Amino acid sequence: MGRTDGYDEAKDVARFGTPATAEWTETFTIDLDEVKDDKARVDLRWERTRVSFVIHADASEQALANIKEAMGKSDIKAGTYGRCARYCVDKGIMLPEALTWAEKSVSMDKKYWTLHTLALCQAANGKYKEAVATANESMAMAQAENDGSYVGMNKARIEEWSTKAR
Repeated sequence: MGRTDGYDEAKDVARFGTPATAEWTETFTIDLDEVKDDKARVDLRWERTRVSFVIHADASEQALANIKEAMGKSDIKAGTYGRCARYCVDKGIMLPEALTWAEKSVSMDKKYWTLHTLALCQAANGKYKEAVATANESMAMAQAENDGSYVGMNKARIEEWSTKAR
């Protein structure tokens, strides 16, 4: 254990130089931070050393294949429509389909979070007046359930879309 017999620096996959930091880490630690979409920052820490780098793994192709498979089934549930719509609207892709799926999700299971997704899809398709009305309905339902995060998200979107709905 701990032997380096046969080590060949030329075969290193990666090599990092880093200055010492003031922050002490007792045990070698690997953290994932700033995780968003298809990337994350990896932090390697030990003693007074921290090495950071970004990794990227494009999951879009697989996600779209999963959506195609899910939409090809005969017994699609409201949650499946909603998740597929939300993925597409967040990525800015397949927006007409996302709107249709969000509408189906709401028609099957009307909740403030499904209405919020529908409002996002309406706005992404340029239907700002409808988006404001849907977001208002979502916000009212979220207020009744004491879900401040959805109240805040809807409020911010209503302000944004109201200027475009004219």
